[in-house]
Amino acid sequence: MFRIPRPSPSSFWSRAVHATATLALGLGLVSPAAAQSASAPVKVRYEEVVRSVLYAPAYVAMSQGFFREAGLDVSIKTSQGTDKGMAALLSGSADIVLIGPEASVYVANSESPVKPKIFSGLTATDGFLLVAREKPAGAFAWDQLKGKAVMSFRPGSNPDVFLETAMRKNGLDPKKDLKLVNNIGPAARTGAWLAGQNDYGIFLEPEATMLEKTGKGVVVASVGRVVGPVDYTVFTATDVYLKQNPAVAQAWTNAIVKAQKHVASAPPADL
Repeated sequence: MFRIPRPSPSSFWSRAVHATATLALGLGLVSPAAAQSASAPVKVRYEEVVRSVLYAPAYVAMSQGFFREAGLDVSIKTSQGTDKGMAALLSGSADIVLIGPEASVYVANSESPVKPKIFSGLTATDGFLLVAREKPAGAFAWDQLKGKAVMSFRPGSNPDVFLETAMRKNGLDPKKDLKLVNNIGPAARTGAWLAGQNDYGIFLEPEATMLEKTGKGVVVASVGRVVGPVDYTVFTATDVYLKQNPAVAQAWTNAIVKAQKHVASAPPADL
């Protein structure tokens, strides 16, 4: 069976562990012991951009009690889009969100009086896989996308930006050589694909493998392998929240680092 190797989990998470710890310590947050000094756990309203295997450390931190050990009582909600996650943060309905860093750049350059701040990271590269409807006759080459419709994400989002980056690295002009379809919401993408829309599309796991197993697509490339290491999804809070709750940010980061190490060494079946 034609397969494209997925990014190595061990190297992926080892880079992520280093990035997470470095980001937090670089901000001068309080010591780990300070985060555990409170007797009652601190409630944290958390929103993730989408539900994804890539975010396994966050789920491990919850299911294995790492957040609780760090003094945090965490509730989770799925935003279905970085734009929606940022809206939740700015409106005050979420304390910490997992989103792409591009959203913080956009808001920092806006007139919003509330500014988001990235305080640690989770994933260290793009996790999307390029899926074709049929197995290529030979080895896959990116120029096979010429003249085709490719399902991406909304313009300016991380998935869209890095898919275009991968295309340019392979000699394609995403504005001229193909049709980028980026008006389909995250929750509707798989349904649109199954309905026959588009020739190629980018999907996260487990959607990519599910499409392969049901004969509805085949993985032909990894965007992350082409793009290389990047800060792809990051934990973000408002400047006000971080100023008022530095111990929470440090405790959160400690729990995530512990979970990342767990994910890097645990058997995949257990995860």
